[in-house]
Amino acid sequence: MQDANTGLYGYIDLQGDWVIEPKYQAHERVFDFGKDGFALKEGPDNLYGIIDTSGDWVSEPKLNIQAEGVTFTPFFSGNGLMALIEKDTGKIGYINQNGVWVLQPQFGQGTCFKDINNPDDSWFMVWHGIV
Repeated sequence: MQDANTGLYGYIDLQGDWVIEPKYQAHERVFDFGKDGFALKEGPDNLYGIIDTSGDWVSEPKLNIQAEGVTFTPFFSGNGLMALIEKDTGKIGYINQNGVWVLQPQFGQGTCFKDINNPDDSWFMVWHGIV
């Protein structure tokens, strides 16, 4: 949400109260928060990291990922992994909540995981790769 006074962006809750005070410029890309309270955010040098609902870095920006034209919203699945596209290779890999590649970018296509024992969890698919 953009603050009319400063022109900066922040996050509000359902009551319209600021949860993260406006401190982001329009060009700083911040994805939506998942139900786990984490969001992917662009930092310096176009690298991405993970922030929590207070806006603090959980994982410093070090991920060189493709954010433009991504057809899925990155969020952590029930198993704690997030699918991302590495910018240099165009391959999909999976990071943990510390921002560390758990499955190195190697897949041609893929998205989020699903816990088949939990119908409310997200889902997973990988094509052109081996898991």
